[in-house]
Amino acid sequence: MITFFNIKTGEKRTIDPSLIDPTFVEPAITALWNSGNLHVNATRGQDFGWRLGAETLKRIQDVQEDDMLLSRIASSMQRPLEDLNETDILTWLAKDDAAKEAKKNAQTQGNFQAQYEQELRSQGVGVADAIPSEPQPALPQAPEVSEEDLARQADEAAKKNAKTPEQIQKEKDEEDRLMAELEAEEAEEKRKAEEAEAAGSTTAATNQTAAEQNNPTAAKKAVAKSGSKPDNKSNS
Repeated sequence: MITFFNIKTGEKRTIDPSLIDPTFVEPAITALWNSGNLHVNATRGQDFGWRLGAETLKRIQDVQEDDMLLSRIASSMQRPLEDLNETDILTWLAKDDAAKEAKKNAQTQGNFQAQYEQELRSQGVGVADAIPSEPQPALPQAPEVSEEDLARQADEAAKKNAKTPEQIQKEKDEEDRLMAELEAEEAEEKRKAEEAEAAGSTTAATNQTAAEQNNPTAAKKAVAKSGSKPDNKSNS
């Protein structure tokens, strides 16, 4: 199972071979990969926000830490080990998921047949009754979806949800405004703190002077200790 997450819309896409036609797995991955930041299209202004999901990134990291598995992947792709990249690992993971799902389906196909026959009998329907007595006309086939169509649909969906330059600029202006307000609040808090500290120092000095005036003896001792002559005016 391969997951993608869109950082612009919050949308999450899960590509699961058990839920979709296995032949659509690789084209779907390619379409989303080419609409994100991991493809050269991103340098041409075509990054529509798609990123590999956290679960898939973890799977890739686990593979990168397994030397034996990396060698096996490189061998299956007939590529030198040192040239193996995340795209190769992602492709291998998708193919491995599809192969496991196909094997699982093959193993359980007989069980499903038995389950179907049991359901028929529970409704009083014979197994032979489920087989048409004569060929029936085929239902209209849905048009095949090419890789280009999938990529185009993904691009159109991404463009529909993409932000315009005006929206981006508006968001930037709003961020700048909020940042300016925050800086102004911090400056105001700092100013108030400095004023409070200055006021506290002034109050302490005033209290000390008043105490000395009310206690001449203590003032004389303080002056004597400092080696200065007492101020007669203060003591009078």
